[in-house]
Amino acid sequence: MKIIPEFKPFSIYLKNILFKNFYLPKVKTIVWDIDGTMYRNLELGEKIYNEYISFVANKKKIKDPKLAEILLQKKISRRMTWSQATAILTKVNEKKILKEIEKKVDKTKFLTLNRRLVSMFNNEKIYRYTHYILTNSTKKSVLVALDAIGLTKKIIRFKKIISLENLTYAKPHSSNFKTILNITHTLPKTHLMIGDDLIADIIPAKKIGMKTCYIAPLDDNSTYADLQFSNIYQLLNFLC
Repeated sequence: MKIIPEFKPFSIYLKNILFKNFYLPKVKTIVWDIDGTMYRNLELGEKIYNEYISFVANKKKIKDPKLAEILLQKKISRRMTWSQATAILTKVNEKKILKEIEKKVDKTKFLTLNRRLVSMFNNEKIYRYTHYILTNSTKKSVLVALDAIGLTKKIIRFKKIISLENLTYAKPHSSNFKTILNITHTLPKTHLMIGDDLIADIIPAKKIGMKTCYIAPLDDNSTYADLQFSNIYQLLNFLC
């Protein structure tokens, strides 16, 4: 049955309530994406996106960036991440592309202390779970970003940060999510993957049995995710 757009927020609310009552008590481990999930910065997102366009233009020797963007968008529209699309277009290894993009983007120019986020991670509800980070960013980039937004080791100690250096293949490859299971030695359903990207975070985690939380605008209603919030602060009210 097709949901009338006006009722989408209610359908999300209902889905969230059902999850809290029936599935959340089984969750022991929270797996976090970081970029776009723990923080959102439109200028930073635009900067990263433009770096991908430049990478495609340079490798394919395209003088007009708009033409490179058209090529990139055609691939992205086929349910690919920016890095996947760029790798296919340029025939360059995806991990190499991700590392090069990271080097060109100084996140400290865009990120600032987020007191609301710090307050959230200081809440006792957070510490009832074991926390991991699973990201396509490099370890250095992750630590820089966490420090910039205020999530220092004094605030939250992640059990492990699984970054680009630890991955054989970038997300959304299923091996990355199985790595988490190999570390925790617990059932997939006891894990909650939180991310802002359906392709890179939600769909692959769901496929191996993890529970999922999609951080996205309410008008982007995903029937795939188990939970959905417009920002991660709303998650705190749902944690047991």
